[in-house]
Amino acid sequence: MTEGIKKYQIILIFPPILKPEELEQTIEKIKQYIIKEEGIFSKEEGRTPSAQLKKLSYPINKYEEVFYLTLNFSILPKNIKSINQRFNMEDNILRHIITIQDKVKIQPKETINYNKMVEKIEPLSTPGIPDKPKKEKVRKTTKAEIKDLDKKLEEILNQ
Repeated sequence: MTEGIKKYQIILIFPPILKPEELEQTIEKIKQYIIKEEGIFSKEEGRTPSAQLKKLSYPINKYEEVFYLTLNFSILPKNIKSINQRFNMEDNILRHIITIQDKVKIQPKETINYNKMVEKIEPLSTPGIPDKPKKEKVRKTTKAEIKDLDKKLEEILNQ
């Protein structure tokens, strides 16, 4: 029977106007419905979870703050559709989302030994394209001395 069962997480948002008794009754009703659909709660969820009051970044149905609850459970994928439909009809649930909890297996990447790569690199020889001719260094003319500049300046100013 456990074949095909997947782990899911549901996030529920309730209006802040619910009284604590109503909120607890709604949470218990949600849990009972998941159990009715052959759902199994994880060990942490065996106790009654409590909803937390959180401030939203944008209003949902004119509410700035809501009760926020997360539940983890395992169930057959075919039963998720009926749970989703049931929670869509529930008046005390503003929003909900059900996601699959996949275990991500991260494999370490191979370490690259660049020294071996550098040893394998050979210089490219391109046939048909001659090497660039070397430029000859042209020696610039020497700068004029200050005395010569003074003479030229006097000549220009005297004119």
